[in-house]
Amino acid sequence: MGYETRRVITLEFEDGDETAFVRFKSMTFADYGAMLEDGSAKAVGAALADRLIEWNFELDGEPIPMTAEGVELLDPSLRDKILREFMEALRGSAANHPLARKSSKPVEAPSMNMEDL
Repeated sequence: MGYETRRVITLEFEDGDETAFVRFKSMTFADYGAMLEDGSAKAVGAALADRLIEWNFELDGEPIPMTAEGVELLDPSLRDKILREFMEALRGSAANHPLARKSSKPVEAPSMNMEDL
């Protein structure tokens, strides 16, 4: 069994006593590149909407749908903050990636010679 490379990322935003959150799946390098080609906030919002797992946003007491249209219903400052944090979480930091941690178990690669090929 291999290592699952797609992570679930959670963003949390505090506003006084309330905490808003967004959970989404990360994306592939190809999807990330395609999103950057467009570069618009609308394209980033659509990419976020495609990867949403859960959020707790409401408008007038009703849950906001987890769609591209729902992203557009957010207050502009909140939407922009979420999109910035979304991009930052996708880019992340190599030092913070789970695979950047060193294992305490040594791993030996199998030896091969030319006859094995």
